[in-house]
Amino acid sequence: MSDRIVRRAPGPQQLLARILDEPELVRAVQALEPRALGRLIDHVGLEDAGELVALAQIPPPALHPLSAAWRRKLLERRTV
Repeated sequence: MSDRIVRRAPGPQQLLARILDEPELVRAVQALEPRALGRLIDHVGLEDAGELVALAQIPPPALHPLSAAWRRKLLERRTV
């Protein structure tokens, strides 16, 4: 048996908790472009991303294209 330690990437919930606990990461989220924020929210999960959106402080017009994409994703999930 190998003595190697296998490390896994943090899951979405652990990632969200780490972001919220570290001021540098909070600032990094606040500096994200809307598309990058959208990818982060997709990774964490739309249902759990409310705190990320609140942190991001991006203007509502910038969220519009993202919210349309998220609405489509939610509708797709409901039809599966």
